[in-house]
Amino acid sequence: MLKNLILILFLLIGLSVEAAENYLNSIVLEKKDSDISIILRSDSVARLKREIEDSNKIVLILKGIKQSPDINTIYKNINNVAV
Repeated sequence: MLKNLILILFLLIGLSVEAAENYLNSIVLEKKDSDISIILRSDSVARLKREIEDSNKIVLILKGIKQSPDINTIYKNINNVAV
């Protein structure tokens, strides 16, 4: 009986965790020397796939994540930004 109750609790906890949305909240671009770091901040860890298409083009594919309606972009030590 106790085993069944524990199993049901784990299933309910798993279902509630699965239902929670994961949002991308902010993007931080930081320049150190000649390198630029890109930090993606979200509610929880998301799966990431990186594809390098060219010497100056990287595509990041995020799974299990949505963009927050009020996403912040922070530029540290970067003067000129071309979009």
